[in-house]
Amino acid sequence: MRKETANALIDTIIKTAELLKGETVAEDSPDSLMNDGKLSNDNFIQVIRPAEITIGRVDLNDYLRFSIYGKYYSATAIKQETDSMLFCFNNCLSDDVPMFTEEPVNGGYDVSDLRKFLKKIENEFPANIKKRMIPFKNGDLLRIATCEEILDKYEFVDRSCEDLGGNQIPYFKNFKKRIALRDDEPEWYWMQNRIKGSPSYFAICYHDGRCGSSDPTVPHGVRPFFQIRNI
Repeated sequence: MRKETANALIDTIIKTAELLKGETVAEDSPDSLMNDGKLSNDNFIQVIRPAEITIGRVDLNDYLRFSIYGKYYSATAIKQETDSMLFCFNNCLSDDVPMFTEEPVNGGYDVSDLRKFLKKIENEFPANIKKRMIPFKNGDLLRIATCEEILDKYEFVDRSCEDLGGNQIPYFKNFKKRIALRDDEPEWYWMQNRIKGSPSYFAICYHDGRCGSSDPTVPHGVRPFFQIRNI
């Protein structure tokens, strides 16, 4: 590969952006900068985007890369809100988790053991990102998707979940974007919705992007959502 072509490609790969101060993206590799002690992990987060720009806000399809329990994950900006950006993990967490650890199941996601599990993960989230995160309406910093966000209004899971209402996030119109891995293998992962006509089943997204349902005591993947301040 010609030198000028290689340099042009390098310029498009990973940039380190100081979101809090709105400074220009660093020119060097973020890993080399951090390892050399030139930058502090407390002030910087890694952003991947297709071109070099000055960072004050994150844009749709930007990536964040971070570590939880020593394992690296990435998340994509999928929906712009008024003063925040919604992110979705690109893959599932390492642990597969049941929605409820035991029967009987009384209530929905809000009282689930899965929600309690995510609240523990919140405490392990990198401080440099966590201080930019905005709680959802229930006060949590992390949650899982709903059927309405993943599915088109004409799609239905087993016996159908609640009325979809046509609120699908455009990012998930592409079936490939629904697919998530866990430990390098395609994984089923939970959604928040209870299934109509079932005493306890919850909606899941299959390994191929289709959706169905599962017994809540069976462990499946967890693909978190979070939102950050973006003003």
